[in-house]
Amino acid sequence: MQQAKDFLLGIYSWDTNADADDPLGDSKAYTAPLVKLMHEDKRRAGKGNVGKLDFDPLCSCQDPSNVKYEILTLTKRNEISAQVHMRLVYPNQTSSLINFDLKWTTQGWRIADIHTKTMRSLYEFLSKP
Repeated sequence: MQQAKDFLLGIYSWDTNADADDPLGDSKAYTAPLVKLMHEDKRRAGKGNVGKLDFDPLCSCQDPSNVKYEILTLTKRNEISAQVHMRLVYPNQTSSLINFDLKWTTQGWRIADIHTKTMRSLYEFLSKP
């Protein structure tokens, strides 16, 4: 499970890059089906529009810079899936909980879904037009 933990912690260093306002800039973090839904959302929105995914799903916020994170639990479900519960602390000192469903792929661990208090499932959110 150390690989899953390292993968997830590594995501937050990726998420502070110049493409942080574009969730697809971090597409190496997600499973292929989730990336496909993100592309479809962008396509449906039309050129120059944002779409439903108008926030960074990795922090459930607009600006991922200076967000601090802590893994609360990491539970292996089976050989190819795990669930991670994290606490995110934002610059204004508010915090939120975020849950990741991870899946092992040929490229390593990837995020299959994200759950927050305000979003039951990123996959379901993007699946509905």
